[in-house]
Amino acid sequence: MKGFTGPLVVALIVLVTSPTHAAIITNTYEVTASGFVTLHAPSVTPPVDPVKLAFSITFDNSAPITNSNANITLISINLATGGPLIYSYSPSGDTLTIGDAPNAGETETGHNYFAAIISNISTSPTLGGNFYYSVSSPAYAAGSIFIENNTGTVTVGPPWAHLAFPMVGAALGQTVRLNVVAGPVPYPGPGPCLAQLNIYDAADNLVASKSVSPPGSVSFDYDPRIAGVANGQAGGREELRPEAILMPTSPASAACQGQATAEVYGDVEKSTSVITHGMMPPAPSQLPAVQFGPVGLGFLQTVRLNVVAYPPVPCTGVLSITDLSGNPLVAPSQVNLTAGQATYIDLPGASILAKLGLHGEVLASFAPTPGAVIGVCIPSVEVYDQLTGRTQVLVSPGPTQVLSPQGPPN
Repeated sequence: MKGFTGPLVVALIVLVTSPTHAAIITNTYEVTASGFVTLHAPSVTPPVDPVKLAFSITFDNSAPITNSNANITLISINLATGGPLIYSYSPSGDTLTIGDAPNAGETETGHNYFAAIISNISTSPTLGGNFYYSVSSPAYAAGSIFIENNTGTVTVGPPWAHLAFPMVGAALGQTVRLNVVAGPVPYPGPGPCLAQLNIYDAADNLVASKSVSPPGSVSFDYDPRIAGVANGQAGGREELRPEAILMPTSPASAACQGQATAEVYGDVEKSTSVITHGMMPPAPSQLPAVQFGPVGLGFLQTVRLNVVAYPPVPCTGVLSITDLSGNPLVAPSQVNLTAGQATYIDLPGASILAKLGLHGEVLASFAPTPGAVIGVCIPSVEVYDQLTGRTQVLVSPGPTQVLSPQGPPN
């Protein structure tokens, strides 16, 4: 028997006012629900009371979201959970529904499920009788669903610090290392902060992850060769997106501070060939065109122009590579990326040998689609060796590369 489903969610959220304005919401939340009673017979004593939940989430409150698991992290809960944390969001009511059943707003007798409806999530979150859970054991409670009796509280913690990176290429025989260090000032707050180090592929699949509690500096390695063998693949060149998330041990503590870098080094010679820094991602819908300065290219090298849609928002625009006079050297590429996806265009040096000689300079640029509402687009330029696939140059976006909104020259 399903005890809490979608229609009830709709009935509850229509009574709540809409958010004041669209924004990307990034916060941690501590939920405490108590005074539970049995929703359906038989009436028994709720096995857990109070229930305490802490989670972190990043989402765009301008559009509805249904049963998503993107950019939400369970920090702690004192219930047995039935599955990964998922959520739905209604902008008309500014209501976030989270849970661990097949549907975010559902509990089911005989299973370890919970569901919580948080009203006014973008402004002043409240719970108020909207926390449900069910259990598979003990047997006396298996037929019951328990509801919090209007005594729940929601505490908003500081946002987690997301340090974004552009796409970084690595080939067979290379390792990607993700580093994080406390600072530029020591971590504030009553306790140590945690760091979540993630590496994603170009399809936004999480390929490696590590949680650490850094007193100073920590590192995390990802070897495409080893990962490729584990996945039954040969382990060739890969485009990867590192990410470092700094988070307090409790939402009540002060915000974390830190710095992060990603590097690529050789497995045999241990020599670093690429270093790029982590950065706070720009605000959505505010990124103008980005044109990188001249990049030198040899005839045995390839220049690659990447762009990634940093979650949780999409990215649309045009990738192009030209000579120094603005003449196209490769057909411009229209991109329409969902959150977390990445794409690229390549220009082999040999293809422009007659025009630029054995070594020439090219310009790479990314321009947002005119009039489109875009998200956080992070472009980067790489130059890699055609024989080995190893990246030899990485140019990350910086303030000197951002142009006015009209975009790069035609």
